[in-house]
Amino acid sequence: MPLSPAEHHAQNLRFRDNPVIFEESARWLGDHRDEALPVMAAKLAEEGPAAIGIARVLGVMADPMATPALERAMRSTDDELAYEAARALSKIPGPEAEAALRAGAGATEPVTAKNALRGIELRGDPALCDAVRPHLTGGEPLATYARRAAEKLGCS
Repeated sequence: MPLSPAEHHAQNLRFRDNPVIFEESARWLGDHRDEALPVMAAKLAEEGPAAIGIARVLGVMADPMATPALERAMRSTDDELAYEAARALSKIPGPEAEAALRAGAGATEPVTAKNALRGIELRGDPALCDAVRPHLTGGEPLATYARRAAEKLGCS
């Protein structure tokens, strides 16, 4: 069965090292957001070769509808994917994305907590200081990420 245009362009996001293909597909997906978001969320959950590119494009789209898929991806054991998902969440406005980063910072899985702290730092919202503070006196490397976030947010 042939791929839909959304599936085709979502899969093309695996070509991160080819800016022509990547940017053409990212642009198509952005222009067809209603069709593309469910496909991108499904591909992101598969954690296949396109997942990191998908997370990057979802960050550019900054659509709150992507928050649940990105929150799941932030909990991946793949550190690069988890970071790209946290980075995308940092760009999405609204309380759902903030809550996802807050929950990630409280996770017991170190990869999730680390990348959520990185996302919180990128978001730059002082309201997230309470999610950062518990890690300031914890062990490394989380304490380092927490200190960076606290400094950026102005946490006292």
